Amino acid sequence: MHFTEIGGYTVDPQFLLPFGKVEGKDDTSSLGDTSGIGDLILAATVWLVNEPESNTYFGITPFLYVPVGSYDRNDTLNLGENRWKHTLQAGYITGLTSNISLDLVGDVTFFGKNDELGASKATLEQDPLYQLQGFLRYNVTPQWDLRTGISHTFGGETQINDINQDNDLATTKMTIGTAWFANPGLQLIANYGSDLSVENGFKEQHRLNFRILKAF
Repeated sequence: MHFTEIGGYTVDPQFLLPFGKVEGKDDTSSLGDTSGIGDLILAATVWLVNEPESNTYFGITPFLYVPVGSYDRNDTLNLGENRWKHTLQAGYITGLTSNISLDLVGDVTFFGKNDELGASKATLEQDPLYQLQGFLRYNVTPQWDLRTGISHTFGGETQINDINQDNDLATTKMTIGTAWFANPGLQLIANYGSDLSVENGFKEQHRLNFRILKAF
């Protein structure tokens, strides 16, 4: 991530490269597992409101997902999606007290085609997917915070070879975690998450995410 100023607004161009492992367990063990890198994410938040003295911020962030991640059409689980995606996100942060902040985020994702779905190389298309998120952050120190949140994702019906799959998503997830600025330019984040309810999809019992953010 890099912070700069354009036209009087703070902008933070960034790129994210996810990597990890996904594994089916118990009833889903037949899905196998996969590991590698995910799709590259390019983003840049434009901070339309940037008032650190009152801990109030509002930003708009476009995301572009570049399909360079690990993908094999013969595998059920993949970290890459073999398709372009674009997300537009709006986020608002406000201080409730001197130590507690509230984050409210909403976004919509638009999908390109995956024309190599499964062994038959079917074509996958998907309707827009929407997400609403809310987080509370407690600043133990100026460099270290504890956080918890909830998110709800909905929409995103898919079509395979132009046939509607009648599989609109509705997933509610909880997250707890912590973030620490090891120094002004290096942030470490760890989050644990679990799905509370799922319609038309796999229910994740446990998810661990670790992120290293380097500002320059």
